Amino acid sequence: MASRRILKKNIHFLLHEVAMEAYVGYFLVKEIESEKFSDFIKRVYELDKEFVARVNHPSGTNDAKLVKAYYKKLAEDFNEKIAELIEDLKTLTQK
Repeated sequence: MASRRILKKNIHFLLHEVAMEAYVGYFLVKEIESEKFSDFIKRVYELDKEFVARVNHPSGTNDAKLVKAYYKKLAEDFNEKIAELIEDLKTLTQK
């Protein structure tokens, strides 16, 4: 298993990149409503908090198989949420 510190850094990095794309879209595409933009940024922030908390508190810490399954599920959930955010960002920044 990779270190939790590196995993949290990766989570922060990916969500930061999505947020930066949203900021670029907001300032370059003037048709984005500020309310929708702020809701999107709040979602990114909440996902960051949620996934970092999940990394910090794995279930079944006494059984290596349970921990491995836990982090595998966490990675799948994170990838799914990132894909959703990117799709929402595409619809948000389209003219």
